[in-house]
Amino acid sequence: MAGQKRGRAEAEAERPRFSKVDQETSKYYEEISNHFKTLEDGEERQLVADNALGEAAGSEPRVASDAACSRVLETLLPHASIPALSAFVGALCEGENLGATCTSGPFGSHVFEKALKVLGERAATADEDGYSTIEQTLSKVTDAVSDNLYDMAVHKYATHVARRLLSVLAGRDVAPAPGRKQQQQAQQHAEGEAGEEEQKQAKQHAKRAGAPGGLAAKLGSAAGKAGAAGTADYPHLLEKVVTTVLSDDWAETLGEVQRDQFGSPLLQAVLRAAACLGNEDLHQRLLLRCLGAPTLDALSVDSLHALMKDRAGSHVMEASGLRVVFETAPDEVYQKLSSACFKGHLLDLARHPAANFAVQAGIAALRKPAQLKRVFEDLRPHLASLLRSRRGGVVAALAGAAGRLGVLEPDVAAALWHALHASGQGAAGQGAGERSGSPLEALLTLDTTVKLGDGGRLSPLGCALAATLLRYPPAACKQFAETLAALAPGQLAAAAKDSAGCRVLEAYIEGAGASPKKRRALLQALEGSYAAVAAQPAGSYFVEKCYALADLKEKEAITRELAAAEQRLAATYRGLTLLRRCNVEAFKKDAGNWQQRVAAADAVRREFEDLFADGAAAPSGAAAEDAEAAGADDGAEGGGDELLRGGAAVQGEDGQEGQPRKKKKKERKEQGSSSVPDPAVEMQPKQKQEKEKRKRRGEPAAEPGSQEQTKQRQKKRSRDRSAQDAEGDAANGSAHKEKKRKKQKAA
Repeated sequence: MAGQKRGRAEAEAERPRFSKVDQETSKYYEEISNHFKTLEDGEERQLVADNALGEAAGSEPRVASDAACSRVLETLLPHASIPALSAFVGALCEGENLGATCTSGPFGSHVFEKALKVLGERAATADEDGYSTIEQTLSKVTDAVSDNLYDMAVHKYATHVARRLLSVLAGRDVAPAPGRKQQQQAQQHAEGEAGEEEQKQAKQHAKRAGAPGGLAAKLGSAAGKAGAAGTADYPHLLEKVVTTVLSDDWAETLGEVQRDQFGSPLLQAVLRAAACLGNEDLHQRLLLRCLGAPTLDALSVDSLHALMKDRAGSHVMEASGLRVVFETAPDEVYQKLSSACFKGHLLDLARHPAANFAVQAGIAALRKPAQLKRVFEDLRPHLASLLRSRRGGVVAALAGAAGRLGVLEPDVAAALWHALHASGQGAAGQGAGERSGSPLEALLTLDTTVKLGDGGRLSPLGCALAATLLRYPPAACKQFAETLAALAPGQLAAAAKDSAGCRVLEAYIEGAGASPKKRRALLQALEGSYAAVAAQPAGSYFVEKCYALADLKEKEAITRELAAAEQRLAATYRGLTLLRRCNVEAFKKDAGNWQQRVAAADAVRREFEDLFADGAAAPSGAAAEDAEAAGADDGAEGGGDELLRGGAAVQGEDGQEGQPRKKKKKERKEQGSSSVPDPAVEMQPKQKQEKEKRKRRGEPAAEPGSQEQTKQRQKKRSRDRSAQDAEGDAANGSAHKEKKRKKQKAA
């Protein structure tokens, strides 16, 4: 079998590759690519990139659409100058070049997308001439895309170019999050064109690309309007695209585009981009046009329900389109739209296999507590049936909206607790009457066939919902928090090792529902599992959070486990960062000295919390851990005995071995205003400081409410300063004349 595969691979390699350019051009760009990899100077890279773009003059569509040359161009475009880049993009959209570049295959559209993205990034740092050149180029591209918008919208490759243009004009990413298949394709394409370091960045970007959708949208963390009003970078150009969609030419084809698998994401991008214009009238016309109604009063319930239940293409895509409608609609439109969609039909739509996604979008976009109360009263008796019918996304959207608006949190938590009791969700083979432990365990294993602690993967949706509930106020999440604290150590370790379960534990130790005593108990229950948890990508962040919130004893236990597994953790994605922030190297060198310094750092943190409880927070997180690690490393190597934490210096017990006291005082004096201000002076009221200044100057105290006297004193001080300056100038002039006379006399 291996020999057959190797034979097919050799045959594929020997088969001549179809190229859209001649052999000489292909060889030229191959040599350019090899030479570019050896360059490090920015000016040399820019010169090579400009020359490569200039070589393509007159044949830009063919070079950009070639499989090999396109990858070279994508590598060179970020390094090209603004004039060369603008000339290249302008040539791609002239006449028939736009269609030849965007519709002949994926390579040309990738190059065009990359060029538009680089233009948008360059505009933020360009000078006046450069910005004017970029604006003219984007205006030319906008005209060309507007004239061919329908053909580009429904084309597999050209639609991505139009979406990228909308993002550049709006100044933010307005395109919908790609699906899993699209993310994999984009990641494979990035790996083919980039180096090893760029591949890592591309993978991270691909993961972040889908973040705004999915669970974030269900839980309401990405809810709200898609763009702030009036914040588009190029509003006049963006308005031209929106006007094209509202034209009569699109009136008959808009429904077709809306249900097309490539056209629907483009309409979603147009809706998000229109929200950035600040023109509510234009935005409302676009929304109504997408919903098939000429006016707001003419909205048809049947047509709206048909749109929500439509299965053409993908129901997820259709729901995403409605999510944009809910998020971007003005308040008046949203009120009538939500009433027309859900009033009297909410439960039926929530149970529908496609329309339930639109219900989630509508709940995640709720804006007023009264709206949430009506939805909660309609769904409250049916939460258990929704969980049993695998419609937990609707319940998650409801819990997220309650946390976002800050209302009904105790009611939602209590209703969900009873619904989990009644739903019978949990382990494999369980019927409706069986229970998989507590309601919290049922939630963590929602819609799965595993049992907590058996090693199976937990439910991402259930864990995200549990994390949302644990961030409620203490009175609201009391039942879930107490149940989590009562889990067996094996179950806690299994949850910590799961990519979704560790976020539940993180929400618990960070939330208000866990007392310091219970937090310490949970950290102690995880002892012996920290190294295994840290080996997981998500678990690494959780261990770091545990270290930041732990006391000295728990920190030592965590660091000891990480030090024992240092070699294995160093080979993981984030292992070196975690080892550095937990001061593992300093702990291995001198555990006693490490303990003193960590105790000093904790004391400083508590001091900051006491001083700035009403204002700035104490230094914590990655910056604080970096500072602690730096101080511990210096101490382990024998240098200095101070640990800087957020601008404060703390001297250890062995301070006599460090810098001499006189030298420290001298340095503090030389630092002047750059030194740390005295908290006592900082915290004095302004009136008291002014009183002390007047007392030192010998002026009488200011009478409260006497503004006229204050103005007179200010004028008097101004006159006194002017007189003193005049006397000083006269004295300096007399001294200068006397000195000059003496020199002349001596000569």
